Amino acid sequence: MGFQWPGEGQYYFTSQIDELFKKEFTLQDVLDNEDVVMEVRNAKKTLIDYLGTKEIVVELIDYIIDPKPDATELEKLKFPVVSSEILSSEIEQIDKIWFENEDLLDRMWNYFDSENYDPLRGNLVLRVFIGILSSMLDESLEYLKKHDAYIPIILNNITNGMVSEYITTLISMEDRKAGVIDWLNSLKLIERIIALFDIKHEEIHMDVAALMIDIMEASGWESSLILTLSDTDCCTTLLDYFIGKENGSKSALRYGLDIFVFMISLTANNDQQMRYEDDQYDDIRPVVDPDTELEKLPPQVLLVMKNIQKFVDILKEEPAKHPLQQHQRVLGIYRLKVLELFDSLMTLEYNAVMDELLNCGAFTIFLDLFLGIERNNFCHRLVEEIFYNFLETGSIARIVSLLKQSELVEKLIEGTKNNTDSENGGTFRNQYMPYLVNIGQHIQSLANEPLVREVLSTIPEWPDFEAFIIQEVEASNESDELDSYESPTTSSSSDYANDFEFDNDDKDYDISEAEVLLSKCEIEEIKAIPV
Repeated sequence: MGFQWPGEGQYYFTSQIDELFKKEFTLQDVLDNEDVVMEVRNAKKTLIDYLGTKEIVVELIDYIIDPKPDATELEKLKFPVVSSEILSSEIEQIDKIWFENEDLLDRMWNYFDSENYDPLRGNLVLRVFIGILSSMLDESLEYLKKHDAYIPIILNNITNGMVSEYITTLISMEDRKAGVIDWLNSLKLIERIIALFDIKHEEIHMDVAALMIDIMEASGWESSLILTLSDTDCCTTLLDYFIGKENGSKSALRYGLDIFVFMISLTANNDQQMRYEDDQYDDIRPVVDPDTELEKLPPQVLLVMKNIQKFVDILKEEPAKHPLQQHQRVLGIYRLKVLELFDSLMTLEYNAVMDELLNCGAFTIFLDLFLGIERNNFCHRLVEEIFYNFLETGSIARIVSLLKQSELVEKLIEGTKNNTDSENGGTFRNQYMPYLVNIGQHIQSLANEPLVREVLSTIPEWPDFEAFIIQEVEASNESDELDSYESPTTSSSSDYANDFEFDNDDKDYDISEAEVLLSKCEIEEIKAIPV
């Protein structure tokens, strides 16, 4: 697009499309024009009149899904993208052609079941569908309800990122057309997605979990999709893919537990009664009753509790080690995911959950991982959060049981002793120390409780440990006041330092970035990469 100066103080832009239309041209000339997409979106009448015919739409479809064997580079690469942009521009004159000629829509949908299916071209098709859906919602829904096999068809191409965008766009249309979500639920959308966690679909488990989480984020708390996912049958099926004897797979465990963690996060209130981030729904997540009996817990929580020993056993499994690092313990991705699960359960503040964790000895396992795996701050952070939630919300009687059963204080004291590297004649700060101090601080805050004090009085080294905790906290506070980061003291309960001896980057990575920071031996164990 260029511009001309017709006179002093005046100017106007000239369109290349205008210039093109002054002479003979072809559809290829239009698609190759750099202004065409912008002019379509600006609804330039002469251009829309040209493109808004069935014959031209058919040619645009051909460029997207049916390339010629002798196609040029432009026809293979540029024209399909431009055609998709034109057809997804939400222009009524073009969009109505689809519903006057539904065979064109059939052709596009059937491409997903074609032997010649190409994921990149499928991406372009879904982009067109999203545009049509937004432009002509009623007609789109009427068409889809007549062809209820099409939604399941695109699930077969779940690795295409646009599949998730299309389905979540459909869900978001509930605001414009009530009943969309119920219709999707009637297609057994949730059950179909869960079935993709079967062991024979291991290569797509990551995409399956991502799609399910996107659906949960897009749906309202009380939507039929969420209610279906949360019911006992679906939760049982999903869990069976993780830990079932016949259907269970480590891949499903690795990615599928993210779904359970997300479902649990929808249940948690944490005294905040949080709304969805985008405020698209007015409903508030239900408040959790801490005294809910075990058998009356939400299905996703109850089923985990009934299979708690299986998850604890996973925490006991030591993953393979790198040959050059046999002296170090590693966490492994599967144990990390199980820790995330238990951490999310603790945020619910259910007393029944705390009792089950106590009864199965889980806290002893947590503590063993915390102190035994020295170089994984994701492990340290999660375990610290688990203990923090227990010490903050558990009854004094439960806290006393925890202190006695897990020997928590004694092991924390031993952990501080292991912080000294006598071979080098100096001190080595284990990476768990900031988190250890946090746990110690929580215990110290309860020391005035008579029953807690009685337990602590039986530990000869408690006074020295308490003094150490107080000293570390004071040093941390002084460091914060001075804005000094030179001395690796402790972190506060809201500031978890990645205190790597070999890395000065103090960024506090989110748990979702765990795989980026796993040690080399853990990555090789996870991905089975040959050394």
